[in-house]
Amino acid sequence: MQTLFVTRWFHALDKADLTAGLLASIAGREDLAPLAENPLLLTALCVIYGNGRRLPEDRYHLYQRILDNVLYNRYLGDARSREPLKARLEAIAYGMHTGEGLASSTTATPSGDWTC
Repeated sequence: MQTLFVTRWFHALDKADLTAGLLASIAGREDLAPLAENPLLLTALCVIYGNGRRLPEDRYHLYQRILDNVLYNRYLGDARSREPLKARLEAIAYGMHTGEGLASSTTATPSGDWTC
């Protein structure tokens, strides 16, 4: 299914030549296998690969590129809105990764600068 998805993705964008490269990247890296199983994350891999013809070397930088891409497209021309939101999302991700704050409340989120 992943091969079909990637093939159709790049065919729809008239970039069919990128299909083999992304599939080879996914096949060559064990850390990408769980991401490629998730349709949303596979879409993100297609977007990132389509923009630069390569994927970042580690998952940290991959997630950073995905987040930067989403925030840039959501807040076009408004960099001041992106940074506080990125800081907030980093705080939430850190809390989810460490489990910090989970024992005290299931509705509370880690603090971070938030302005809109």
